Amino acid sequence: MTRSLALILIGLLLVIVAPAFAQEDTLTCPALAEQAAQSVRTSCAMMGESQLCYGHEDVTAITSSNLDFVSPGMMADTGEVELVSTGAFDPENGTWGIAVIRLQLDPASMEQTQVLVFGDTVLRNEAFGADGSGFEVSVAGGANLRSGPSTQDAIVGGLAAGQTVLANGRSDDGTWLRVQPEDGDSGWLFAELATTDEDVMGLDVVTELETDSQVSLQNVFLNTAGSDLDCAEAQANGILVQSPPDADPITLVINGAVLTLDGTVFAQSGDQLTIQMLEGTGSILAADETQPLFPGSQVRVPLDDDGSVADVPGAPEAYDEDLLHALPLNLLGRSVTIVPALTEEALANIGTCTVTTNTNVNLRQGPGTNFALAGNLEADATASVIGQALGTDQITWWQLADASWVRSDIVTSREGCESVPVVEAPSAPAAAQVATISYRIDQCGSPGRGIEAGDVVNVYMAGGTWPTQAEARQNASNHSGTITVNGTALSTFAGQHQWGENDWGVKVQANWVASSGTHTVIGTSTINDGGTCTITVP
Repeated sequence: MTRSLALILIGLLLVIVAPAFAQEDTLTCPALAEQAAQSVRTSCAMMGESQLCYGHEDVTAITSSNLDFVSPGMMADTGEVELVSTGAFDPENGTWGIAVIRLQLDPASMEQTQVLVFGDTVLRNEAFGADGSGFEVSVAGGANLRSGPSTQDAIVGGLAAGQTVLANGRSDDGTWLRVQPEDGDSGWLFAELATTDEDVMGLDVVTELETDSQVSLQNVFLNTAGSDLDCAEAQANGILVQSPPDADPITLVINGAVLTLDGTVFAQSGDQLTIQMLEGTGSILAADETQPLFPGSQVRVPLDDDGSVADVPGAPEAYDEDLLHALPLNLLGRSVTIVPALTEEALANIGTCTVTTNTNVNLRQGPGTNFALAGNLEADATASVIGQALGTDQITWWQLADASWVRSDIVTSREGCESVPVVEAPSAPAAAQVATISYRIDQCGSPGRGIEAGDVVNVYMAGGTWPTQAEARQNASNHSGTITVNGTALSTFAGQHQWGENDWGVKVQANWVASSGTHTVIGTSTINDGGTCTITVP
């Protein structure tokens, strides 16, 4: 099968989406968006590491084990996923395809990257061969298959004497072939053991990253359809990618372009690959040129007729805020605030003003110490400045390219900073709320009276034991988690928790202002397994 034919088939998957059941009544756009979100939260609440979850219909998945992936709540290991297709937002039939993927992209870490696939979108695992292209090879005697193109790589399987397999890639020098048995995962075969009439040098070269990621959906082909739907809740199709918090940047290959990410992006692919940077830092590498990514902007990468990288990335440009506000951001594990699109003046100033730290400094979400922490810069670090504003402390603060802020008098500025534009600062945060009642998520319980409308509820998960408050406080910095109420992520923080005399633990917590109604509270944390609770407030 040619790659062009594969694209035609993908196009058919994008257009032909047959809902399992038609709705008797057409849903409104907000009703369908809420229905889909609730389905995803319920269906995927128990998904494990390195898994694909069917969140809301319609979702189609092709797996190497031929799994019958037909209804919300079904799971598949990412290593066996060959292709995922999600259906368009369709209020008439009550369908909006959403799939959730958790990826362990760093073998040395248990942290999971989250990928949301939604709308008229197809995501294909390139580890299984872009379209089945390649040719058959056979082995005269038995042969080992390895995890990489070297005898130093682990043995992951074997071939029997006379067995024929598909070869769909090669090492740079052609001494190793990547092969795909019909009944197992792909592996690497020493080329001298293979028999074929074809020229092995005609196979595509598989990069080191593609080799490392062949069973983890780290190397994918993305195709998304356009959308002319007049629904504020769903104006785009594509994937949301969010790297894990407090971890090293992750790397993901999309249509041959290498995305490095410590944050959240929205990606679409049609005539070009568009990466929109929502928060954090990152870069995109294509045609041997790297382009940094900045919150408030997007970068486009030209693609050829086969959907692969055709040229270097373009310069950053302002993104469409309205489009991004319509994305299902409430289904991500970490809350995301869409920053205003960068102005032409700010885009023009990227790289012209940089600051350097003399010591470790805190970054804030706005110009003032009353704003929440947004991270830190280590000593001797350099950052690009895109704006400035007078802080709540009446001191000038620099806005950095990742949308965080640093006080101007604790960093050293370079030439070019005189022309940095003055930007509108975010509104100062409201005074901290004092909790009036607590609720433990991992036990789904609240001591004493029930929760009433207007209560400031400290929702938390607790665990661990240390003999002193100081030890518990010190260990709190090693723990984190997420807490959502009806799908909306709360701002979480970790602190010490007293079990009894000389008995201290750690709790991951957030404050929530209760309102009347029935609420679904979901918590996950590194201190314990968390839980899913239903709270009814009169």
